[in-house]
Amino acid sequence: MLRDLRGDDNSLHLGPGEDLRPGWLNIGIWPEPPTSAGGVTIVEHDLRRGLPVPPGSCSRIYSSHFFEHLPWRDGEALMALCLVALRPGGEFRMALPDFELVARRYLAGDEAFFDEYVPRDRFPIHSRPGAESLIDFVNYTVYQDGEHVTMFDAQKAVSLLTALGFRNARVTEFDPAWDLDLPVRRALSFYVHAER
Repeated sequence: MLRDLRGDDNSLHLGPGEDLRPGWLNIGIWPEPPTSAGGVTIVEHDLRRGLPVPPGSCSRIYSSHFFEHLPWRDGEALMALCLVALRPGGEFRMALPDFELVARRYLAGDEAFFDEYVPRDRFPIHSRPGAESLIDFVNYTVYQDGEHVTMFDAQKAVSLLTALGFRNARVTEFDPAWDLDLPVRRALSFYVHAER
């Protein structure tokens, strides 16, 4: 438990990968520990085991493309702990893969969309040469070689946060104050924001 947190204005970034944010507690596990730069705090911690912060100690909690990597029960439990960790009025935000968009683009046969945002050279085609199909893009986007284990849509994310006790859970637009500004993330994400 990180007990030396100062005040109630701490910002947590859950499962940040390479998006390490100055002024935030970047909490996650990495295959190789990242190098800490000036103003960046890294906390190596398996978030399936809870949040290492005291109740009511955080003003903001953010995650981008993280909760789909957790088994359902672990993700739901972590969201509940986020509510506990937030101070009254604290904000929770997450960016999630937009699987509904992927399904719509697949059903429309929109190969140009997948070619633009999921280039063929970024993933192994899961079929024999000459047997490639649009479903190969969907398989990568949805399952990401077995790394994605839980799917959300906007309705599920909002209703789950509401059921857990968050206030004003809603789908929002991209917000540069919170969200990673990469074209592929903006094209393939939806954003949910809520308060304690």
